Amino acid sequence: DRVRQQLEGTGLEPALTLGQQTLVSLVMFDFVQTSIGPYRTLVLSVPVWRESGFRPRSPWRELFVAADHRHMGFYTLCAPSNTLASTTSGRELWGLPKTLSRIDFMLDGARMGCRVSNGVQPVAEFSGRGARIAPAPCLDFNLFSIHQNRLLRTLIHTRGQFHCHNPLGFRLTVGDVQHPLAQTLNALGLHGRRPVLLLGSTNFQGRMQEGVMVEQRENSGRIRASAAAAGW
Repeated sequence: DRVRQQLEGTGLEPALTLGQQTLVSLVMFDFVQTSIGPYRTLVLSVPVWRESGFRPRSPWRELFVAADHRHMGFYTLCAPSNTLASTTSGRELWGLPKTLSRIDFMLDGARMGCRVSNGVQPVAEFSGRGARIAPAPCLDFNLFSIHQNRLLRTLIHTRGQFHCHNPLGFRLTVGDVQHPLAQTLNALGLHGRRPVLLLGSTNFQGRMQEGVMVEQRENSGRIRASAAAAGW
């Protein structure tokens, strides 16, 4: 119910659930070379599918289907970033809910940490230590976002090598501050929680495509499917 409240009015529903639990994703990036310069960002998202779209029999199997054939995608709930260029481009090109924040990031072998602050107070911190368990493949992703009353679908092509880490030594702490990330994490009840899966990589590369409209929203809040949605 907490995740569904965050998706209210989007025309999207949670896709990956286990009983009453819904999977959410917290991804921390430290980009050292991009077309808009180096920047750091943290992305809180939910695997979703469209209320009006086709639903496969097994959403978990969708993770291993080619991204351009998937019906499931990730919808971003909050995405603090540490540069104005990243924040502005994310908002203006894809409609991503980016906020300008200070972000400290560290990944060194088994140790990993990311801290978001508003410059004065801590907003959220994820940190800990966990040995590498096994290598993991680098998967392409679909991204859903809402921009100018349009539901966009964006492909993110990736390459690199990930490693699974033991997640038991990691924990997420959330500050009691007026910040979109803290408010969303607290609304989801994630303060003090440990992850069920943890991946890390030091050679990740990604290419984010232009968003394609799949649905047009009317002023009344109703959704009208566009021709681009017919293929999937």
